[in-house]
Amino acid sequence: MSTPTETRLHYPPGHLLGDDLRALAGLAFALGLLFASDFAPLALWICGPLALLFALFGLRTLLMHVTEAQLADSGLERQIRLPAWTLARRLDWNQLQDLRLRYYATRRQRREMEGGYFQLSLRDPQGRMKFESTLEGFDDLAESAVEAARNQGLELDEATRDSLLHLGLDPRT
Repeated sequence: MSTPTETRLHYPPGHLLGDDLRALAGLAFALGLLFASDFAPLALWICGPLALLFALFGLRTLLMHVTEAQLADSGLERQIRLPAWTLARRLDWNQLQDLRLRYYATRRQRREMEGGYFQLSLRDPQGRMKFESTLEGFDDLAESAVEAARNQGLELDEATRDSLLHLGLDPRT
């Protein structure tokens, strides 16, 4: 493994700016329509869930802004740092039970093999952790996770093997 002993991973704010703007614009649009309609029942049924959807998307993006991870030879520690508290979770490579890598893209992006993003999902006895490929250091994380999966003798599903090949990693376990 070419990963240094410990690597700090985070989501660069510039990569999240588009998601921030989409969440704000969608929420403003949905709430604007809701207020303009004086909360008519039809508007509540349509704009209410839409506003909730954009609010949740904005919350997800906010969590990415405050997420950091430390990648080490022995495992991975993720910290979500908010002003009032920090939520930390550790995943030891020798406890890894499942690895899934998915590629999400529009049909055109897939056809041109350009754009889209990966989502890495790691599971241990404590639960699941997910990371997107906009994470700085994502390739090192994926490489370490694949090596841990090999060491654990985990069987990777076909979609994960295809995604690993697309990422340039050997999917054989």
